[in-house]
Amino acid sequence: FCLLHNKEAGFAECYRLLKQGGRIAICTTVVKDKLEDGVEWPLCMETFAKQSELIPMLSKLGFVDVEVDMSDSLMEVYVEEESEEAKKTAESIKTSNKEGRFKIHNNDEEEKYRHLENFDMNSLCARVVILARKP
Repeated sequence: FCLLHNKEAGFAECYRLLKQGGRIAICTTVVKDKLEDGVEWPLCMETFAKQSELIPMLSKLGFVDVEVDMSDSLMEVYVEEESEEAKKTAESIKTSNKEGRFKIHNNDEEEKYRHLENFDMNSLCARVVILARKP
């Protein structure tokens, strides 16, 4: 859902397909507020729904018991214990990238989006679960 350009149409189709009493639980990424103007954001981030628009949008479509669960919303996930293979992979990334961890999707865009490393993605975006029911 995070890359769906017309979120309202997507949720409307979910509503149409559900039987009376049917429920949805959709995991997606949202923008907490508004992305800063004048910054070149990746298309994926520009496509994320705005968190504040979700409940009104789903309610307008007819959903009830709409909830946006943010209990596991951090964008960066840390694993306490890593396998030996994961440690080797992480070490090879560190040695190939002298500045440390690289946060952007692919190497082709590495320089284009390098400026995003200065942003706290946890303050900009959130991983959420959208819950709702068709009455």
